[in-house]
Amino acid sequence: VLVHNKMLKSIDLSNNQIGKEGGEAIAKALSINSVLTSVNLSYNELEAEAGKALGKALRANTKLTNLEIAYIKLGSDAAKEIADALQVNKVLTNIDLEGNKLGLEGGKAIAETLKVSKVLTSIDLTENNLRSEGAKAIADALGVNVALKIIKLGNNQIGTKGGKAIADALRVNTVLTEVNLHNNSIRPDGGVEIAKALTVNTVLTNINLSFNKLTGVDYFGKPTAGEYDASGIKALLSAISVNT
Repeated sequence: VLVHNKMLKSIDLSNNQIGKEGGEAIAKALSINSVLTSVNLSYNELEAEAGKALGKALRANTKLTNLEIAYIKLGSDAAKEIADALQVNKVLTNIDLEGNKLGLEGGKAIAETLKVSKVLTSIDLTENNLRSEGAKAIADALGVNVALKIIKLGNNQIGTKGGKAIADALRVNTVLTEVNLHNNSIRPDGGVEIAKALTVNTVLTNINLSFNKLTGVDYFGKPTAGEYDASGIKALLSAISVNT
């Protein structure tokens, strides 16, 4: 149906247990379809092979602007295929890759794409085990990216080191308007660096720092290392006070 469709512009097939075979069939259709602009395949166990097929489809597709493929068990190899495809795709503006176990290698591949992409404006990389090294790769890309407006990096265990890397990117990035860093174990000194970045950044309008460790205690009120430390919160409040 999708191959011959001339009218349908959006389809949501999330949570349908589509599986690998169904995912590959959808990918084949998307490589031909010239009408659909939005597809949601999230929460289907498509796995790596179907993910790679989607990457190949993105190389050929010239209409799709929104692709949601959260929690489809991509893995790093399929993520690389999709990242490579996004470097040549000229139309996709939003991609949701949440919960796909991209890991460091998948994160690095996405980072390489962000360095050169002039089309993608929104990407969700929540819960992909990027950790600090993956965050550093993404941050380096954000330092030179000229198009991305929204990035979601929550629940990636990036820690304070990763938080500082993102802060460095925010000092020089001139296009991002929304950054989500929730639940990343960012500690007070990471909060201080983010605050410093906010004093010079003139475009960011929304930052999510919820469920971090900005005072040195977790969200149960238990110290995670040392004693309560308000320096991160104070720095953020100071940055807010001069933000115009």
